[in-house]
Amino acid sequence: MRGALSWPFVRLYLLTLFYFSANAILNVIIPLKGEALGASNAEIGMVMGAYLFTTMLLRPWAGQVIGRHGAVRVLRLILAVNGVALVLYPFTGLGGYLAARMLQGVCTAFFSMALQLGIIDALPEQERSQGISMYSLCASMPGIIGPLLALGMWEASDGSAFTWSMLGLALLTGAIGYSATLGGSRAANGSASVMQQREAMQQGEAAQREAQQVPVAGGPAVRSAAASVATGKSPAASVHIRQSCGDGATDERSERTSAASVPAPPATPAAGASAPPAASLRGSFGELVRNPHLFKCSVLMLTASVVFGAATIFIPLYASQVADGSAALFLMLQAAVVVVARFTLRKRIPSDGRWHHGFIMKVMLLLSAAALCVSLAAWGGAVLFYAGALLMGLAQALLYPALTTYLSFVLPKASRNVLMGLFIATADLGVSLGGMMMGPLADLLSYSWMYGLCALAGAVMVGFAYDHKGRLAGAAG
Repeated sequence: MRGALSWPFVRLYLLTLFYFSANAILNVIIPLKGEALGASNAEIGMVMGAYLFTTMLLRPWAGQVIGRHGAVRVLRLILAVNGVALVLYPFTGLGGYLAARMLQGVCTAFFSMALQLGIIDALPEQERSQGISMYSLCASMPGIIGPLLALGMWEASDGSAFTWSMLGLALLTGAIGYSATLGGSRAANGSASVMQQREAMQQGEAAQREAQQVPVAGGPAVRSAAASVATGKSPAASVHIRQSCGDGATDERSERTSAASVPAPPATPAAGASAPPAASLRGSFGELVRNPHLFKCSVLMLTASVVFGAATIFIPLYASQVADGSAALFLMLQAAVVVVARFTLRKRIPSDGRWHHGFIMKVMLLLSAAALCVSLAAWGGAVLFYAGALLMGLAQALLYPALTTYLSFVLPKASRNVLMGLFIATADLGVSLGGMMMGPLADLLSYSWMYGLCALAGAVMVGFAYDHKGRLAGAAG
């Protein structure tokens, strides 16, 4: 097998599968445990939202840290921290859950950035959507069986099963992660190396153009030396001096001259060259508004993620209000559709760098219909409830890979890693707000009305996705 399904990438997908397995259990256990402890929906939403809120805050810096310290060292550290977080759950209460969720958020920020950016940079353009879909697929697969296992543990009222599951996953994740480190780190380090090489080439070419354009006193030899300094050649530059002889012939001699003695032209930042990390990151936040591609994708992802987050966090509590409703079955159906759709439909996700607004509008319509079905399930029963699960799974399977693939084409290459991190951070923020913002709304209104507002937000995004002026028709940068 080659490309996105070759063995090095399969190892990355397996690592992703085991890393996210614990969340499939915790997404059911924590809300149920919080309700049993007397916590409000707002408090439960705060604990659940702390995970991806922490991830969101750290995600933009993750790529820079990985590039500076190396994927191997960072991956080993976060796997150890993730193991500590998993061990906290069986032995603490709601406050300990909050601390553990924040630790997991720190780990996920670095883990997912290393893998996703590595996949994007290592795969050919026509296979990027497949790689991102497979990564998302393996992150979603634990959701098929995890909710059922969690509900079984909860109904058994036996804490030992939950304890051993967390301890086992901590050890298993570490073992799989350490064995897959070399394969994963090659992809991630290769991504950083490729980006560094691109940036170095851009800086060198720009500096050479500056050296050629800026007048430098001292004749051609000195200008040549200045160009050597600008392009980063060795400190001792070889300067060829041509001297005219009496008979008109030219005698060429080579004289080693210290580059430090040659005044270099003033450094001018080149368009597209990367800025220092801190400055680049600060300037990138403004791109969320200035860059039309990033702005539209981020707003769509933020809104959709609010709906996804509200479903994941509060379905375990809402299911008891639906006749014949089962939270485990809902989450299993949703995850199963995500898994099947991302595998079977991965080649249908656009991967040409063009904005297919018709495709995105249909996906957002699916999301709105899913939330509406869940909202009406309190009166319509299990049929609407599970129909919402199927539609939401399909929307979740298609939206993230489509937007991520599109941005991988249209974002400027020099700042693509940072800007992609900001986009993924909006997805994290949306899921967090699905708990932190929708929890108080559920307390104030009801679960049904809260999901109705989610359906309304999705419907608004159907119109927002339409590119009526054709500004996003082609790739930029």
